[in-house]
Amino acid sequence: MKKSNMCINVEFLAGTSIEDALHEAKDMAIFLKVAYLKFNFNGVSVSCAGDIYPPYWAKEYLKLTSEKYMICTRSRQMDEYL
Repeated sequence: MKKSNMCINVEFLAGTSIEDALHEAKDMAIFLKVAYLKFNFNGVSVSCAGDIYPPYWAKEYLKLTSEKYMICTRSRQMDEYL
């Protein structure tokens, strides 16, 4: 199958944690066979691939200071989480 070049924008309900949002985005990216699911979380634009480890990216999100974008991909994860 050809690799997807599609990105789908989604929204999460108020009160959703970043880790839950990442888990759901990952699962939906796999289910829909798209490259990324993109969502806004407290002013940060998050792009989530289907091959990520959500707990790692949830911790990275909490470290953000003034960044407006977070692109979550497996290749950017630390080896300890793979």
